[in-house]
Amino acid sequence: MSATNLSPTRTVGEVTAYVQSLGLKVVAADLLRFTNSPSTCGTKRTGGVFNMLYTSMKRLPVNQLSLILSVAVLPVAIQAQELPITEQARVPGKISDGTPSIRKNIIKPSQDFKINWSQVKYVNGQKFTINKVEPPVPPVKKQQTAADRAKSEREYQELLKTMKPSGGAFMVFATIYDHNKTLVTFNHEGEEYKVWSNLDWNLLCGFASFEGREKRYSMMLLPSNASTETIKAEKNREIEASIAKIPPLPDLSTKGPHYTVIDGDVDNDEAMEFLEAIHDLYAVEETRLKTAYEARKINWKIRAEKEAELRKNPPPKPDITISFWERDVVKERREAKAAKALETSAQKGGQR
Repeated sequence: MSATNLSPTRTVGEVTAYVQSLGLKVVAADLLRFTNSPSTCGTKRTGGVFNMLYTSMKRLPVNQLSLILSVAVLPVAIQAQELPITEQARVPGKISDGTPSIRKNIIKPSQDFKINWSQVKYVNGQKFTINKVEPPVPPVKKQQTAADRAKSEREYQELLKTMKPSGGAFMVFATIYDHNKTLVTFNHEGEEYKVWSNLDWNLLCGFASFEGREKRYSMMLLPSNASTETIKAEKNREIEASIAKIPPLPDLSTKGPHYTVIDGDVDNDEAMEFLEAIHDLYAVEETRLKTAYEARKINWKIRAEKEAELRKNPPPKPDITISFWERDVVKERREAKAAKALETSAQKGGQR
């Protein structure tokens, strides 16, 4: 196999075949061991080539080492292989479609206040009523019985059984180019990761947690969008602009979700499992993700139009009533301490 026969996105197998063609059996054997060795969740990470081959490659003559690095190994660039979905990834619950939340009615006081005095003020045409009232009678707190505590503990243990172990929490910055490729950046354990993905990460918004690879992940995604055509036009007009060097990525429609790590520790299992799980999620939940994203775009447009209308024709300001009373903080603390002591005593009595 000559250098020209190598595909732009080289797999470990292609690199191995090429190295074998050079007659470098020691290096090829190490590549084969890497290819056949089990790795986390069944995903082979070609970035591990650099660590696994260091010992054998450093024994090579300089001319052969340079050839392998320039033609075969370096262009692999930590390319992830196809990700087998070993466990069905999913978003528990609803994916946000941008529907405005219904404003709840203002909570009314649970009891009528006895007003000592009242004062009315108008500020910029808005009416404010200020009432000084008698301190309200605090509600009687229900004492928890031993049976109640036992029931709560059973419910908690049942909940734990349904929850998957945590895979970590990730704050992710995503720059989406042309809605078909994304530069993903995040930090994990003090290490910065930069990853190219062949997904439109706009679709991966609308939820705060997801499950995949038998774990539960929390994710805060901060997306931004860019157009390569717009950036090129700005550069042509000598406007300061930069365009990322986008590596060749497999076609999503034929190859499915893929990612390429260009910076970061590919041997960090937690970080790699997160990337694998989020790409699994896209493969499984693609229809739901696309439906929710299209709905969000429509609802965002509707909300923007309503906000513009409200700015143009603001509604009348509502009347506001403020009630306050004097507190005896020392007395409140004394009573709270006594109640806590009584509750502790009751718990000890129930454990006998």
